[in-house]
Amino acid sequence: MQPMDVAGWIIGLHIFATHLGELPDPGAHRSVATPGIYAVSPSGLTFGAYRNSLSETPLYPGHRWSAYGGWTWQVANNLGPLRDVKATAAAVTGYTSPVLPMVGLSARLGDSKHAPRILWVPHKTQPVSVAWEVRW
Repeated sequence: MQPMDVAGWIIGLHIFATHLGELPDPGAHRSVATPGIYAVSPSGLTFGAYRNSLSETPLYPGHRWSAYGGWTWQVANNLGPLRDVKATAAAVTGYTSPVLPMVGLSARLGDSKHAPRILWVPHKTQPVSVAWEVRW
């Protein structure tokens, strides 16, 4: 059996998130720690899971987990200090409906093999998250 070729793959660890907009549930508690993992294939196939940052609401007590799958495209390579700017469209679970659409913009901070990536989702809650990723 031959080992899998991981050249061109990106593996990332979700670390934390915050929201710049209003939360839909005034009783929601924001969880800053949002651990998780994701992968982006060389063709753009994207999938992952993380602890939802909107946890412990009256409707959903305790922590909620989200999973997602979709596609990622490169938008630009260098925009000032931002590198490898990407757009992602995916379906995500763990929110108010069983499955919701999600669109996000992200960028790496730095050119090394290991670097942080910031993600912003243009939604009324304005989530911004930070991940640490490795390029193979």
